[in-house]
Amino acid sequence: MKKFNKKILIVLAILLVPIPSLFWLPSGEVLAHGLSYPWPNAPQMWEIATSYLYSWVSIIGLGNVNTEPSGFLNFAYTSLSIFIGGSNHAGQVLFFYLGFVGVIGGMFIFARTLGFSRSSSFIASAFYLLSFMVMSGMPIEIVNLRLIPFYVATPILFSIVVRVIRFSSNNRDLALFGIVSIFMASAGYTGPQYFILHLIFIISYSIFEVIKVWSNGDVRIRIFKQIFKLFLVMFLINTYWIGPLLFDLSGSYATRAEPGLSDVDILRGLSVKPIDGFRMLPYAEMRNIYPWMEYYYTPLMTFVIFGFLVICGLVLLSSNKKPIVTYLGLLLIIILFLAKGIQEPLKSISELIFLTSPYITRLFRNPIYFEILIVLIFALLIGLGLGEAIRKVYLKSRKALLPMIIVIILIFGVYGWQFLIGGP
Repeated sequence: MKKFNKKILIVLAILLVPIPSLFWLPSGEVLAHGLSYPWPNAPQMWEIATSYLYSWVSIIGLGNVNTEPSGFLNFAYTSLSIFIGGSNHAGQVLFFYLGFVGVIGGMFIFARTLGFSRSSSFIASAFYLLSFMVMSGMPIEIVNLRLIPFYVATPILFSIVVRVIRFSSNNRDLALFGIVSIFMASAGYTGPQYFILHLIFIISYSIFEVIKVWSNGDVRIRIFKQIFKLFLVMFLINTYWIGPLLFDLSGSYATRAEPGLSDVDILRGLSVKPIDGFRMLPYAEMRNIYPWMEYYYTPLMTFVIFGFLVICGLVLLSSNKKPIVTYLGLLLIIILFLAKGIQEPLKSISELIFLTSPYITRLFRNPIYFEILIVLIFALLIGLGLGEAIRKVYLKSRKALLPMIIVIILIFGVYGWQFLIGGP
């Protein structure tokens, strides 16, 4: 009964945290992003979902020049929310709220799968939701609703990967892996950048688990088989867009260029400064476009983020840290290095990675994408650190537990203030 009550409290908390998103939009108003993502009515959503979003899949010959099968899923999500909400405004508000519930719930599932306590998992999931990248819909554009399914499903997908590789999984887990992959195959996902982010996690985590059991030949072989199944399902599920992309790669992907800008210029301009990587923010110049972003550069926020980094550092340097922490720390170093693009330090190595081929340059010309993984890793480390602190305080003095929880809530309120007031 006690365990059941704890689960109920967690569910209620997951439903409670995203409530501010219900009040983001003034009554009757609808968020839109011009031609790239209007939300005026279902027929126009259909036109956008099937005709506008992609320019490299005309080879599949489905209707209009830019038709993309995953656009149908995007249309399904948005149209269903409009139908349930009863109006465009209510539908979009519902899409926001349920999407953010999915974001925090998905991250909670991932942290629990990694073996985190309930408190650590909830703190990690709350931080993940309140982080600038997730709540603002970056890296494409501010408040990009197309990316909500991606942010919901990514931690769930990773949790399934962990289950399949670490535990004795069955075909049901692989089927679930495929279903979650399809869910993400909406208009915000079928770009190679997002696919590569998932590959980075799957490959790195696979290496981590193989190294752990290297001396046990039977377990090692089992893990290799599971990894093969994961990759097979992942590539088969995404064949419908990867196939056409690879088939006409030189003509439809690598040779496209923005007017007056080369991919190298864009890569150099969008490379994330190391300090901004630790802040979990894109390039600072964005605050000239979106004034509300100035909040993240105030002394108060700098102090709060520094505190979070100290917590992460303590977790990474702890003498009794779990093996998963070592993995997260190493992955964080790699991702921070990739996110800085072709800036110093070690600029020559970065140029060797990013400028070796025009295809690679095109793929990674916006290194801000890597911050998606940076935020996820920081969320896990912060959740683990604060969760452990709560556990120790609880064991030593239960009277001090409530004040500590209140302080944590206040700090998260400061960090997530723009989410609470609908800043984006």
